[in-house]
Amino acid sequence: LMNCYLSLFSSRPPHGGWANDWWKPLPDATKTAYAEVFSAARAHGVNFCFAMNPQLFSSRPLLETNLTDIDALYQHYAWAQSQGVKWFSICLDDVSWAGRGADHAFLVNTIFSRLRQNDPGAQMIFCPGPYWGDGQGDRVYLEALATKMHSDVFVFWTGDGVVGSQISYAAAQSYRSLVRHRMFLWDNYPVNDANPT
Repeated sequence: LMNCYLSLFSSRPPHGGWANDWWKPLPDATKTAYAEVFSAARAHGVNFCFAMNPQLFSSRPLLETNLTDIDALYQHYAWAQSQGVKWFSICLDDVSWAGRGADHAFLVNTIFSRLRQNDPGAQMIFCPGPYWGDGQGDRVYLEALATKMHSDVFVFWTGDGVVGSQISYAAAQSYRSLVRHRMFLWDNYPVNDANPT
């Protein structure tokens, strides 16, 4: 039974799309389309998770500790929350992350705390830079998330590889021991955007 639907839109250049211009207000047509999906999800008992990646394919990647940038990104989450959405995700997958764990935690914490002020039941899933494997090669980054990111945030993890048919207990335990947050399994094996498997 599927009970959660996460929507994350980004478009590879040159096609562009509203999600790549994350600092701009949502177009009215996009809001209308989203509202229809929110309503359909509620009608069918599905939790809608509103997600954005403000760095992937963007001509102006978000600066994680710049409050002006954070305000511009937050407007979309605030709007979704005003429509009754309770689950949210910030995705920073497939962008650079070395040495930026604390900055990523700051971004997530700032958005999450604002959402929680409006709704104590708001939930957040974060997709970090290294979202696969045992985490040993990314200890510094993951340990920064462990110590600085809000303890209620879930972390996406795809298993032993980015796109792999194996999800091992050993890799999960190793990654979890470093990030020290609840993990949300992202089954990336059936991905169909680049290398269908």
